[in-house]
Amino acid sequence: MVDLSSEYQMDSARIDGIISGVLAKGDYLRGGVIKEFEEAICNYCGVQNCIAVASGYDALYISLKCMGIGVGDEVITTAYSWVATANAITQTGASPVFVDIESNGYNIDVDSIESKITSRTKAILPVHLYGIPCEMKKVLAIARKYDLMVLEDAAQAFGSFQDHNSVGTYGNAGVFSFYPTKALGAFGDGGCIITNDDELASKLRSYSDHGQLEGEIIGQGVNSRMDSIQAAILKFKLSKFEKVKKIRQEIAKSYLDHLQQLDWVVLPNFNLASETPYNFPILVNDRDELKEHLLKSGVETGHNYSFIIPETPAYQDTAKGAFHSAQSASERIMTLPLHPMMDQESVDKVLEELTRFVA
Repeated sequence: MVDLSSEYQMDSARIDGIISGVLAKGDYLRGGVIKEFEEAICNYCGVQNCIAVASGYDALYISLKCMGIGVGDEVITTAYSWVATANAITQTGASPVFVDIESNGYNIDVDSIESKITSRTKAILPVHLYGIPCEMKKVLAIARKYDLMVLEDAAQAFGSFQDHNSVGTYGNAGVFSFYPTKALGAFGDGGCIITNDDELASKLRSYSDHGQLEGEIIGQGVNSRMDSIQAAILKFKLSKFEKVKKIRQEIAKSYLDHLQQLDWVVLPNFNLASETPYNFPILVNDRDELKEHLLKSGVETGHNYSFIIPETPAYQDTAKGAFHSAQSASERIMTLPLHPMMDQESVDKVLEELTRFVA
């Protein structure tokens, strides 16, 4: 599914030099490279502020806290995501209110959001799953109508654009994860928050660093700083990201061109002109049988997410409503290998084995 070792080997001399440079300076946590990386993210995404933090989860939690979300509040989000999306909400003291996903996709069913709004609703937290953006114009229209905050979970969608705007720039804030397997991945953990709201940015920067800002304690906070080694590596990888994005798009196109001929596979609705595929999800009825066939042939697959958040032990007692589309996706989902170290021969191997399974 991934080949992080080969990805490192390809640029090992450059990366080793970058790490050595940070070590030589001794600026491990507050080095100037942090600011340089944040500025590079701002330039790429076309946004005014970027706050680098320790993980994508921290980015979610800190954003919610600084938006004033807390005990007694409700945040509307998707039933189909990694559990971190819901955990970030509950850790503020608020309650997640789950909405089913689109019948023909993987993102939140925007048309079902309004029915879940109550007097306690304070924010909407859509997730851009697999690199596919949500319908943000519709989300924003609902948010304006009910005076709600919007936080975009773009953990899987760095490099994806909608109407020429980067994901994460539509809401009050957006978050990215730099987990190693992401399209832009660190050599450990990392994340960031982006926003065009300068006042919110000051709160985010302070809260992520023990409540201090420019050396003075101005409030409470947590310890969530990105270290300089990760920032330096990410800055380098960002400089070549468009090449990586193109490779991901080309692999996804090969899959789409071939698999559209197979009527038993439901394909993702990628817009490859503007989106960066994180994974390549397909829906199949014989998932376990297909997975076993592919593995015996040397093709590894994934099946995130084979659950929906409202049915996990942590949330099943509080979740309300039916989530038919999310449940169906969780039972049929399979993700095919898609990463920048794949060559055409590897892609052809996957497609060959899929075709052989059908035969």
